[in-house]
Amino acid sequence: MKKLIILIILLLSLMTYGCATPQIAVTYNSDPPGASLYTANQLMGYCPITLYYNIAPQHRQLGYMKLQETQVKWVSGAYAKIIDLTAYLATGPYQQLTFKRPEGIEGFETDAKFGLEVQKVRLMQQQVQAQQDANLWQIYSTIANQNSTVNLKTNCTSNVIGGTVFTNCR
Repeated sequence: MKKLIILIILLLSLMTYGCATPQIAVTYNSDPPGASLYTANQLMGYCPITLYYNIAPQHRQLGYMKLQETQVKWVSGAYAKIIDLTAYLATGPYQQLTFKRPEGIEGFETDAKFGLEVQKVRLMQQQVQAQQDANLWQIYSTIANQNSTVNLKTNCTSNVIGGTVFTNCR
């Protein structure tokens, strides 16, 4: 019976292994960094940012997929847009696109400073996450290294009074 259960679990895991939807990851960069990324007029976050797209069977047959209209806006008001964005699957599952800030528009220094602040905040978030991970690992290690023998011998007595059971353990 135990072997049958193991076989069923193995077969189910093999069946679901091929069911994962293939994706491509597109990292959107801006020069200078920190521009807000919009796809289909929806704010996605600050550049650099990676978005994941599911590859449908028809995209595999075509060898490419069309992505939604994409634009970036810097805090100065400068912006750049790509209306017809195509991801070619032969390029691989990890792709990058960099939006260059248009020249001749005032506010470059403001945009560059904002980009540095975005990078600074992300670095602090990564440090916090690393510290949290280290704390969890330390807790796990402490628990794993503790003596795992527990004295389960207890002296309990129970008394029934009316319809209630009272238990006292020492």
